[in-house]
Amino acid sequence: MKLDLKRMIGLGLVTLIFSMLPSVFLLMTFPKAPDPSFLTSLNQSPIEVHCPRLDLKLALSNDFSALSIGNAKEQISFSVDPPRPDSKVKGSRLMIRLTQSKQIKRVELPAKLDFEFSSGILQFSDRSSRFWLNCSALSADEISAILFYETPEGEKVVSANWTSPLQETPIQSIEEFPEGSPFRELGEARVWGHDLFIEKYAGGETIHRLEVGPASKADLMDCSLKDWLVFKEKRWQKISTSSEVEGLPVAHLKSTSPQSVEIEGWEGTSHMRIKLPFAALAPLKMRGEELFTQLRVRSEKQVSCMFDKQCLILRPNDWVLKTQGKWRLLRKKEEKAAFLEGKLSGEIFVLDRIEAKAATKSIMGHYFSAGRSQVVPIEYVQKPSLQKGTGKKR
Repeated sequence: MKLDLKRMIGLGLVTLIFSMLPSVFLLMTFPKAPDPSFLTSLNQSPIEVHCPRLDLKLALSNDFSALSIGNAKEQISFSVDPPRPDSKVKGSRLMIRLTQSKQIKRVELPAKLDFEFSSGILQFSDRSSRFWLNCSALSADEISAILFYETPEGEKVVSANWTSPLQETPIQSIEEFPEGSPFRELGEARVWGHDLFIEKYAGGETIHRLEVGPASKADLMDCSLKDWLVFKEKRWQKISTSSEVEGLPVAHLKSTSPQSVEIEGWEGTSHMRIKLPFAALAPLKMRGEELFTQLRVRSEKQVSCMFDKQCLILRPNDWVLKTQGKWRLLRKKEEKAAFLEGKLSGEIFVLDRIEAKAATKSIMGHYFSAGRSQVVPIEYVQKPSLQKGTGKKR
C-alpha cells in the first residue's frame, strides 16, 4: 500500500510538470515590454515622405513639413531698397518681405537667410536653420533665389530654384508701423486735396495740403513733389532741400493721382512707401445771391456790394478773405503773400472781372473753401432798378 502511494505521488508530479511546460514556453517566447529609451528614439526618428512637387525627402520634425516648405516660395517677395537721399552709398540694397508674417529684412547681395516655420507660416530665424535661402544678383533688376533644405543625415537638397524681377518697395499699411513711429503719424495724415487757389491765381505747380499730427495740434503743410519733410523736434516739418535731413526720418511726395498721394521715405536706412487717400469732403455750394447782396456795378472798374452786412467796394483781381466771421480786402503784396503761405486762412472770393455793357451788368469770380481745395465759380447779374418814365408834352 505504501509503495502504491509513493508511485501515485510520483506520477502526479510528472503529470503536473508536463502540464506546465506549454505555459513556461509561452512566457519565454512572449516579447518584452518596450524600453522607454526605445520609445523616445522612435519618436525622434525621421519619417521620410516623398513629395513629387519638390522631388526631395523631408523629415517631419520641428514643424518642417512638405506642405510648409512647398509653399515657402510663394511667401517670399523681393524689392529694391533705395538709399537715403543723404546717403553716400551708391546702389540699392535688397529688401526681402515675407508676405504672410509681414516680416521684412534688408540685405546686401549675395546673401544667406535662415528660415523657420510657425504654424505653417514662414518667418526669419535668428539662428542657423536647416532651411535657408541663398540669393544673388543676376542684373540690376533681377536676382537668383535658391531655397535649400538639410536632411537629418546632413544632405543638402535644393527645394526651389528661380529667378525674380526686382519690384518697388511694397506699399505699407499704417498697422505695419509701431505706435509712436514717425511714419505711423505720417500715415495717419489727412490729405485735403490740391491747393486750387495757388494753381489758379499764383501760377504755381500742383500743391497738396497735408494735415499731419493729432487734430488738436496738427500742422498744415503745402507740399509739392519737390518738397521734403523731415521729422525733427518730435514733429514733421517742411524743408527746402534734402541736404538738411542729417540722418533723420525723411519723406517726400513721390506721385499723385485723383484719389490719393504716394509718399516715400526713410527711417534710418529703411526705405518705405505709404499711400494716403484724399479726405472725403462735402460738396461746396455757394451762389452769388448767397455771397453778397445789393450789388451795384458802378463801372467796368469797380462795384459796390454787401458781404454779410459789410459794404465793400471791389475792383477786378481783388481778394476778399473771411476770417473770424468778418470779410477783409487783401490788396497789399504782404497780405497776399501771407495768405499764400498759410499765415492767413479762411474762405476767399476773388473778383475776376466786371461787365457793364448796355443794359446787362454783372460780375464773375471764384469762391474757395477755407482749405482751398474746393472752388465754385460765381456769376452775379445786377438786378435792374425801377426807374420812373418821363413824359413828353405834345
